[in-house]
Order: sequence, then structure tokens, then C-alpha cells
Amino acid sequence: MTRYQFGEAEDDDTLVIQGREYQMQPIGMAVTRRMLSVLKMGDDNAEGRTEATIDYVLANVIPEQRDQLRTHIDESVGAKLLAQIVTGLVGSQADVDPTQPPSSSTGSTGTGLGSTDGAVPAVSTPST
Repeated sequence: MTRYQFGEAEDDDTLVIQGREYQMQPIGMAVTRRMLSVLKMGDDNAEGRTEATIDYVLANVIPEQRDQLRTHIDESVGAKLLAQIVTGLVGSQADVDPTQPPSSSTGSTGTGLGSTDGAVPAVSTPST
């Protein structure tokens, strides 16, 4: 019998905005679709982008806390802070692939001490 298992059980993540905590829901496809739609927006009017951005942030918390978070955003979260929140959420979701193990390699740098940039090619000698 073959068993396929993907991902790990989600920990309870918390979104903290101005000292207030909101419990985040596990990231599923619904939130991912909202993230992609927010990223694609560029030509819409500013109000449409703002509403979609707020909807995206709201989609990241559990449904029972969305009204409370919406009120908080409307009362005290400015556009700059909202953009920082969205950037953080999008970045954390875009970089996560729970099916891939983290790399143990730190990689190499293009220049500097770990680089081979500018090194003289090694001369090959025929083996005898």
C-alpha cells in the first residue's frame, strides 16, 4: 500500500497590528487566489486597489475576527502601514513551499571571498 503525505500540520500563526493580535487561518487556495489578484492589480482605481488589499488582509485571519480587524483597519491603519502588512503577508506566502525541504547550502556569492569571479582558469594536465 502506498501512502502519500504532503505538508505539515499548521501552527497557529498570529497577525499583530499596532499591538492587537488576530489569529490567522491556514493558508489555502482561497487566500492564494486573493494574493494573486492583489498582485495583478495595477490599472484599477486607487479605491478598488485599497478595497481588494483590505479584503486580502481580512482573508488571512479567521472568519470570527474579520469584522474586528476591518474596524481596526478603518479606524487606525493608514495606507503606508496597510502596504507594509500586505507586503509582509505576500512575501511570507510566496516564499513558502511546505513540500520542499530547506536547503542546507548557503550558496555561493557572485563576488567576494566565496566567488570564483576573476579567477585564473586552472591549467589541465594530461594524466600519465
